[in-house]
Amino acid sequence: MNFITMEQLNRCIYQNIKKIPKDIDLIVGIPRSGSLVANLLALYLNLPYTAIDSYVEKGTLRTGNTRKCEGWVQRVEQAEKVLVVDDSISSGRAVKEAKRLVRKSGMPAEHLYLAVYALENNIHMVDIYFEICHMPRVFEWNYMHSWVLQYCCVDIDGVLCEDPSFFENDDGKRYRKFLLHAQPKLVPTKKIGYIVTARLENVLITPQGVGKHLKILANDWRFTSKRVVKKLLKKI
Repeated sequence: MNFITMEQLNRCIYQNIKKIPKDIDLIVGIPRSGSLVANLLALYLNLPYTAIDSYVEKGTLRTGNTRKCEGWVQRVEQAEKVLVVDDSISSGRAVKEAKRLVRKSGMPAEHLYLAVYALENNIHMVDIYFEICHMPRVFEWNYMHSWVLQYCCVDIDGVLCEDPSFFENDDGKRYRKFLLHAQPKLVPTKKIGYIVTARLENVLITPQGVGKHLKILANDWRFTSKRVVKKLLKKI
């Protein structure tokens, strides 16, 4: 399993930014994860950025008080060379849809397509890629919405909900009260395979602050405690 962190993503972008042509006028992101990469690239290169929907609809460029480089385009129609960005390419469906939208828009600019992470069998679908990242792979910025979550072990404190304070962290009544009112931190949209914790079983309850957001998962949680992990993650 290849697990890519936000730190690794940023390092990969920074180390490979030299692959991007110097005459790019505009960075366009493919939502949602592509927007993350496009924003980072736009910040590093000091270029305007927009999402692809806004681009093909000839939306307004909003740049705040950024110190603009020479030749900074004021409208998307002024761009002569546009870089369309996604975080990764797998089936290629998102890139194909982006190309379709660009063709339909009739934008006169030259368009290049970039994916940070690609597979050896689909690099022909983009003009630029930064790294080969083989399957199975999961990204920190969207792992809570990935199919692989059903095979994963997930902790409670600091992952699904906030961490308890020193006072609340007593493995007793105070911790139980904390769980009752814990605020959700990361809310999955896929079923979790296992909840794994070293907490004593007599204090474990479904955190109401989290559970109300995760009703779909409640009947699938299997608590593993008594200081021993009783079930191990199946091999993917």
